[in-house]
Amino acid sequence: AGQITRSDYMEISGVSQGTASRDLAAMVEAGILLAEGKTRTRIYGPNPKHFSAKQQVAAEQPPLIP
Repeated sequence: AGQITRSDYMEISGVSQGTASRDLAAMVEAGILLAEGKTRTRIYGPNPKHFSAKQQVAAEQPPLIP
C-alpha cells in the first residue's frame, strides 16, 4: 500500500520517462520517498521518517484559531 512505480507516476502526472525519473530521484534524495529494487523493477514508497517528523512538527504548532 502506498507504493508507486515510475510508470504509475508518468500516468498520473503526464510527464515523460526522463522527467519522471528525475522527479522520483529528487524525492528520494530529499528523503520524501524510499526506493526499493533496481531500475525497471524499482518501487517507491513514503519514507516514514520524513512523514512522522512532519506530523510531529504539525502537532506541536498552536491552533490557528484558539
